[in-house]
Amino acid sequence: MAGIFQVMQVIGIIHMPVTVTFISTDPKGTFTDHYNYSIMILAMFQYCPSCGKKGIQFNINKFHCQDCGFTYFHNTAAASGCIIQAGERVVLLVRGKAPSLGKLDLPGGFVDPGEGILEGLLREIREELNWSPPISAGVPMAEYFTLFASFPNTYPYKNIMYNTCDIYFTISVPGLTEKDLSPQAGEITGIRFMLPEEINPDDLAFDSTRRAMTAYREYIKKR
Repeated sequence: MAGIFQVMQVIGIIHMPVTVTFISTDPKGTFTDHYNYSIMILAMFQYCPSCGKKGIQFNINKFHCQDCGFTYFHNTAAASGCIIQAGERVVLLVRGKAPSLGKLDLPGGFVDPGEGILEGLLREIREELNWSPPISAGVPMAEYFTLFASFPNTYPYKNIMYNTCDIYFTISVPGLTEKDLSPQAGEITGIRFMLPEEINPDDLAFDSTRRAMTAYREYIKKR
């Protein structure tokens, strides 16, 4: 399980007693978050979707039915984020929907089936900003995007908590201005160009976003 605590075994269903065993590797970890994750994840399946019986169990990241042997893996989802450098400022989005409605976020999102991490990132940038980075045809995207950090994260959506692996890149576009960008309707309510040092961590949407901004500040100091 992504994060500081690892779920070793969860047995039961949402309206019955639940047994949860944790192993702590960091005393600063948030027990409550991971306990809630276990309860929410367990609510996905009250009955086996294959045989319909109640012999379903959840162990770390896997549902398994003791009656028919059905197995379903609820694995970590891959997601990307990008710090777009416009001179000394970076591009931030104002989220237009839950979770973290109204908070600041980085362009990016979940990787779709059939996509690589950079393909998914480029698609998300185009969708969210109605703009495409100046990438020459035939040149590998890895020559434009620089990987600088990766962190685990949790993403609550419609009463289900998803574990994600957030992978962060940066790209430099010196001449970019706010006039070049247009927020995606229904998803983004605003675009901000901000200096890294003036960004309040409490205004950022997710823990991994806050950690990514800290890592980015360290990254540019070393350049």
